[in-house]
Amino acid sequence: MVKLVKARDMLKCYEAIHHRNIQRGEHRAFVNFVDGGGWLARQRDLRRLLDGCHYFLNINNLDMLEGIVKNHVPKFSKQTRLLRGKET
Repeated sequence: MVKLVKARDMLKCYEAIHHRNIQRGEHRAFVNFVDGGGWLARQRDLRRLLDGCHYFLNINNLDMLEGIVKNHVPKFSKQTRLLRGKET
């Protein structure tokens, strides 16, 4: 029951972000992170999670997160270079 509620709440969040992007011309993304295999047994809820996000990550592809942030938060890339002392 808890996973069903979580999947439903995540879908609502994704829909709100999608609507806001259209309404305000923004480029926000909903990133879903699943930390375990428990979702594999609940294929219907897993499908909802996959359909209700822009990116679906787990521990094996977590390294993609920085690129996602750079793509959706333009200031992030410049701020990161400044923090690392690589102003360009």
